[in-house]
Parts: sequence; structure tokens; C-alpha cells
Amino acid sequence: MKISVYTCCNNAIENEFTLFEGMMQALRFCDEFVYVDGGSTDGTLEKMEEFVERDSRIKIYENPWEKRIRKAMTMIQKNIALSHCSGDWCFLMDADEVYSDSFCLTVRKLLENIGNEFIAIYIPTYHFYGRFDTICLRDPLLGHSYYKGKIYGVRNGLGIHHGNADGDHDGFVDNNDVSLKKENTCVLQDSGYVCHFGHVRSNEKYLIKKNDIERRYYIDWKDLERWDFEKILKERSDCFEKIDISLIPSIMTKRVMETTNEKGFVVHDKVLSYYKRFLGGRNGEDK
Repeated sequence: MKISVYTCCNNAIENEFTLFEGMMQALRFCDEFVYVDGGSTDGTLEKMEEFVERDSRIKIYENPWEKRIRKAMTMIQKNIALSHCSGDWCFLMDADEVYSDSFCLTVRKLLENIGNEFIAIYIPTYHFYGRFDTICLRDPLLGHSYYKGKIYGVRNGLGIHHGNADGDHDGFVDNNDVSLKKENTCVLQDSGYVCHFGHVRSNEKYLIKKNDIERRYYIDWKDLERWDFEKILKERSDCFEKIDISLIPSIMTKRVMETTNEKGFVVHDKVLSYYKRFLGGRNGEDK
């Protein structure tokens, strides 16, 4: 049985994505890692190419990001990456997500024992927010609840792809463009989870992300001029939950220590310095 993990990204370093940590975590269990670069100009692509020299399981493809179709571009990029996967099972890894240590240890055995009736894998998801010890239950501004998990893995060769599933333009659909049915999906209970770190960035980078995402979905969205994680966590504490930091994957420990200030919030300059050290050595080796 062969397992593929795939992702896409554009400027992971400048935008503080966890692409590299996520990839190294995925390489603990996968036989192939497929990456599609959208035209990075911050050194991300060059660093990925160095990783290829170190590990032949990594496959890189390039597909320039088209801003005119930005709303659907992520879906397009993920389908391109998925199309290059040769594994029996294919697992999505968003560039701001990292699989848990427990998932890496159990996934292969899980797939070996799973019944033929299952064509997809649903994995619980924790949305870390502002700090690495805080998860978000619902958006503090818009009020909607964050998903508690989603389909990450699919059997290859069945025509399954990313599409407009149940209003989610990035969900999975089958070859008839119908959302995958729950009865065909294996739901993980105690076999690991996914850590989503897209909401744990420096204030200046998250402000860009927040405005960019929300203006795609809300016609009347008024761009925010500033963002303050510390203030929001205090004023809307009902939207968040403190957790034990041991919940995060071990690969993230160094990042947490080196990129946050004394209050636990991410600092952009610290992230860039961290990447310079973390990825500075030849072939991605730590200096």
C-alpha cells in the first residue's frame, strides 16, 4: 500500500505558513509528498528544491497563481497536486496544517485494516488561534463555528476531487460532482487529528489573511485596518478555549519557542529569523 500526501502553497516563508513542518511530519508516514508551487518569490520554492535533494519522495510541480480567479485558485492547485499523486490513498495537507504525532503513528495500520467500503477518511481538526495554546470555537467577528474536522484522505483512482461540495468550494466530491456520503467515510475517533495553524500568525500577516478571505465570501465586508490577537482573545473569550500545548505536534516545538514573544503571540521578524536558522543549512538541515 502506497500513501501520498499533497499540498500547494505560494510564499510560505513570508506568509508564515507551516508548510515545511507539515511536510516533515507527513514524511514520517507517507511514501510520496506532492507539492504544487504557485509562483513563490520569497525562497519557498528554492528551499523545497533543496528538500528534494535530501528526500526523493518529494515531488515538486509549478503552476502560477492567477489572481483573477483567486476564489477558486486553491481548489485548482489542490486538484493539480492530487492528479500527480500515485498512492493508493491520498491525503490533503493544507500549507497551514500539521498532522498530529498520533496520526503519523497510526495511519498506516488504520489503512491496512480499513474495509473496502470506505473511500474517504474524516479527521478531527483543532483550529489554533492567536497563540499555540488556544483553539477557536467560533469566529469572534462573524460568529460562525469552525469545522471540527473534515475529509482529508481519499482512495485514489475513483474520480474523487476537490469541488463545490455542500457550499464548500474546497470540499471533496465524487466523479459525478456529488458530495462524498458519510456512509462511505471512515471517521477517526482516537487515531489522531490535524492541527490548523492558519490563525496563529503575527498580527500584520493575519490582518492580510483575514481581509483577503472574508472579502471573497461577504459582499459587504469592510476591510479591517488593524488586528490585535491579544485584545480579541480577552474581549471574546467565549469564542476560545485554552488547551495543553503538548497537543501540538513535536515538530512545532522549536517554532513555538523561537517565533513568539513573552506573551505567547507570534512576531513576524522572529518567524523570518526562525526560517533563516531552521532552513538555513544545505538540504534543509538545521544550523
